[in-house]
Amino acid sequence: MKKQLLALFIGCTIVISGFSQKTKTTNFKPYPFEKAKGNENNTKSAQTLLLKKIVSPFDSIVFNYNFDEQRQRYYSVGEVYTDVDFPEFNFKTDFIYDSNMNMIKANTFSWINNQWFYSCYEEFEYDSLGRKTIRVNANNLGTGFVIGGRGYYTYNEQGQLVEYLQKIHNGNDVYEDLNKVVYVYDNNKLVRTIDYYNSFCQWVEPYYGDYIYDSITNLRLRLENSGFYEDVNMIEFETKYEWTRSSSNKVAQRDYYRAVSSNTWATRTSDKYEFLYDETTDRYPIYPTVTDYKAPWEEWFVAEVMGNPNVLTKHSWWTENNDTGRLDYILDAEYQYEQVTIGLNDVKGNDINISVFPNPTKDKINIECSTPLSNAFVKVYNSLGKEVMSKKLNGSEVNLSSLSQGLYLVNIISNGKIVKQEKIVKN
Repeated sequence: MKKQLLALFIGCTIVISGFSQKTKTTNFKPYPFEKAKGNENNTKSAQTLLLKKIVSPFDSIVFNYNFDEQRQRYYSVGEVYTDVDFPEFNFKTDFIYDSNMNMIKANTFSWINNQWFYSCYEEFEYDSLGRKTIRVNANNLGTGFVIGGRGYYTYNEQGQLVEYLQKIHNGNDVYEDLNKVVYVYDNNKLVRTIDYYNSFCQWVEPYYGDYIYDSITNLRLRLENSGFYEDVNMIEFETKYEWTRSSSNKVAQRDYYRAVSSNTWATRTSDKYEFLYDETTDRYPIYPTVTDYKAPWEEWFVAEVMGNPNVLTKHSWWTENNDTGRLDYILDAEYQYEQVTIGLNDVKGNDINISVFPNPTKDKINIECSTPLSNAFVKVYNSLGKEVMSKKLNGSEVNLSSLSQGLYLVNIISNGKIVKQEKIVKN
């Protein structure tokens, strides 16, 4: 059971046919909740929380940061995972950035023979707009590093990712196609993903998923097909995820169904999440609070939120007892934070006449420039340096309604160069 729980924390490196795949612990970080406050000098500033540590009875993860003075934001420089009982699972990862704050390398070290062993790395290349173009994986086999494979990112004119291609390294700088994912859009909405694998130098389509939205662009359905059963059972889609929203347009429930025949779904959900709201704040945890229809002895979790309503402070695991029908407690993992202050004054050194307003804002910002910008993009980052939005600048308005409350850095890019940086508070 412990090994299953470790899967949520450990950032292990798995070598498959010479290609390194890494499970990132950062996938489980909650977004920070930030509230803007004025100081005694009326200088704009904001209080923000940095996730510093996740601790359970079995293991822990420590997150390390540096502060970028120019951009006035924190960015992650490393993670250290420690297993209490099995030190052979210990690892740490260091992140390296270029001058544009693009992460160009992630070095991973494993704890072997009571010392850190440099076991693998990932390298990334970017285009002039700051988008990933190439990903390289390499593993240390004891006699030196061997490249396992390369990944290639392709974008359309709107800046949307349309293909990710993985090639496996067969030695002597020879790379062969392994698999690829194709992304299909309708305007700005992702409507289909198609996964292919290479079989005898031909692309085979084993899996695809469709996304269906409501009239106001909220995701309503996701339909999936692995491709392996289509010829046998004539089932176009095998699984379906359905989201239900409340009258205030917040997600209230997510149901999961399996198909019993072509275009016929089981009447009972295989799995269901219900999202409960805090009536005083009208917010809900980032993880589901109630789970139904769970098979015996499968672990599930609840999120207990205290203080700031969008900050996860405890992760609890329970299991269903097949004999009693009741839930048995397993363990808790606690999330520990550090509160820091970030200034909101404009970044110095940008003399171009560009205005970004209103600030603070509720759902959108306007960008006005004295002269037109060519090949302009907007990138938005949260206070931890994570990119949360990237889009081509068409017109002067940028919609931020999908972002939670907090402090964000807005980069305006023209012809591959940052021409304006503005820190925005979203209420």
